[in-house]
Amino acid sequence: MISELASSVGTELPLAHVGHWLANLLYLAPVLVLAGGIAYQRMADRKARAAAEEPDRPRDADSSKTD
Repeated sequence: MISELASSVGTELPLAHVGHWLANLLYLAPVLVLAGGIAYQRMADRKARAAAEEPDRPRDADSSKTD
């Protein structure tokens, strides 16, 4: 299908070997690690902020008893 489309245009589409794509994806790995770390830290900060803003709830009298 692609070759038919390319031949009708008059040029062939250059498709790289899978190994080339994998090697180029290695350059993306550090960016993904940084983005993941930043996203994780933002979620942890939001969770900590939400926990700090919650008012302390008094314990139930029944829950403090031990049998």
